[in-house]
Amino acid sequence: MGCRRVVIIGGFGFLGQELCKALLKAGKLAGDEISKIILVDISGPEPRPAFCSDPRVEVQVGSATDEDLCKKLMESSGDSLSVFHLAGIMSGQGEKDFDLALSANLDA
Repeated sequence: MGCRRVVIIGGFGFLGQELCKALLKAGKLAGDEISKIILVDISGPEPRPAFCSDPRVEVQVGSATDEDLCKKLMESSGDSLSVFHLAGIMSGQGEKDFDLALSANLDA
């Protein structure tokens, strides 16, 4: 049994937070111990949710369209890697900034 890093893009959205809590509770994914869960989002809530105090949780503020950030997230640490892409621009914000919605929802 090995260790696994998990990246959740859109980590502070509803689904991202629920997935993070479920993974923390389970402690394992695909038979591997979860060593780190990296929550990636364009902004982090303040105050941070209680589950962020778990030492396995790391927060990265940034966009999934940032190539340098994505390369950094994918760098090998020796652990297996799982990525959940749950980011998206919802209708209200997407209607205000259509180019942002296309970029985040289609290009990332």
